[in-house]
Amino acid sequence: MSRPPRCGRDTGRMRWSPHLEGLAANPALPAPLVDALIAGGDEEVCRCLAWRDDLSPAQVRSLAARSTDAAVCMVHRGLLRADMVDGRDERVAVALFDATGAPPQWAHALAQSPDRRIRELLAYAAHTPAEVLALLADDPDVSVVAEASLSPQMTAALADRLARHPHTRVRHALAANGATPADVLARLASAGGEPPLACPGCDGSDVPSHRWHCDGDHADALTGIQGAAAENPATPVPALIPLSHSPALWIRSAVAARPGLPQEEYARLATDPIPGVRGAVAGNPAVDEAVLRRMATDRTHDVQRRLLHNPAVPLDVLTALAATARTGPTLLPRVAAATPDELRSLARSTDPAVRMLAAHHPGLPADLVDALAGDADAKVLRAIAPDPEVSEARMRAMLTAHGTRVAGMLARNPACPADLLLRIATLRPPTKLALRETARHPGATAAALAACLADDRARPIAARHPALDPATLLTLLDDPDDDVAEAAAANPALPQAVMSALTACDPVS
Repeated sequence: MSRPPRCGRDTGRMRWSPHLEGLAANPALPAPLVDALIAGGDEEVCRCLAWRDDLSPAQVRSLAARSTDAAVCMVHRGLLRADMVDGRDERVAVALFDATGAPPQWAHALAQSPDRRIRELLAYAAHTPAEVLALLADDPDVSVVAEASLSPQMTAALADRLARHPHTRVRHALAANGATPADVLARLASAGGEPPLACPGCDGSDVPSHRWHCDGDHADALTGIQGAAAENPATPVPALIPLSHSPALWIRSAVAARPGLPQEEYARLATDPIPGVRGAVAGNPAVDEAVLRRMATDRTHDVQRRLLHNPAVPLDVLTALAATARTGPTLLPRVAAATPDELRSLARSTDPAVRMLAAHHPGLPADLVDALAGDADAKVLRAIAPDPEVSEARMRAMLTAHGTRVAGMLARNPACPADLLLRIATLRPPTKLALRETARHPGATAAALAACLADDRARPIAARHPALDPATLLTLLDDPDDDVAEAAAANPALPQAVMSALTACDPVS
């Protein structure tokens, strides 16, 4: 570097700089420098270090001792176990109950924590002992009880008790819990549970909810509970049928999206006056072919879009819709499941919108890939361009014939040759997508990456690329954009001597 690396604000450890966060994520950072960052990095640096894949057990322990946030992250990544900590940090202990489990005595202590948030997290954790969950279900704070109502450890006895809780928030959470027994969900879906509801605030608590406005009869709160039950996949179908007639359109939409309803219910919902409800039917793979065919005449955008993405839509309906509806650059589920003969039929269509559907398929036979890569329509070429089976000759012909219209998709092809990537990156006028895709391509050369630096969003991507010119990489460490400087510090091609200099950057005395 021509001058010492710049440093930033004083955090009380190392002076903060984007370089430290970049180094923390650098996969080539030597173990001694990882140790130095653990010892001196601030909270953000420690959080970045927690995502490394090369931490030793000793480094995991040291990092956990420096930063609770990093420790919680490492718990959920499976790096930090209960036998590596003493349980005194409540956030770490409760994270262990959510991820893998911990000694039961820790759960009993956490259930008595004065910190309501700790009790809430414990109530929802996946491995909280049943007896502790039952204690939390009697917590004086209704928010803790509501979290207990969402617990995946829900038992039939506890669910029955919580369905009688006077507070709406608790019953709403129970109705949303996939572990709630079917009979309890049916009760909640019909009448909101028993005894009669008390809206948040109406039961004497001071914990009102933003979700419901009480008008005296608790109707809005009941709608909220029924809606949660309608969206819960565990709610039995017989309990859903009455909800399909709900005046609340979002409840009807939730029911319309569920599998297992009688086909006559789907047919009725397919004529609902609200497009969102009809759209939910159109996207439901449980709806039979006759209903889907009738819905193909519905010109509402949401209905057509959902039909296109329904894996059960008949192929002829799909191709007819593709001619008028925009499918976007995506592989549709019905096309993904197409047979070889169906793919050939799509690829030979006279409609380029239909040929484009086939071009998105990742497992096309070689002859179809070649045929589609020689298509005259640019949107078909954009769809097939990322396929690694496209030949170099076809790629070059595409770029020559269509230039910027296909450049971005060609740069996304993992088999795109380096010289073609350079042509793409130096096209005039440049295309932003092409520069960003080139910047992240593993085969990009230093010359192509240099061209990518002209785009603000491609610049930090290119700064991380190991093929970047070394002199340019060092210059980017002093870039005025912190994201670029951080990306440069994360580049595995950064010389170790420079890494050492960055970790020693203006240390706090």
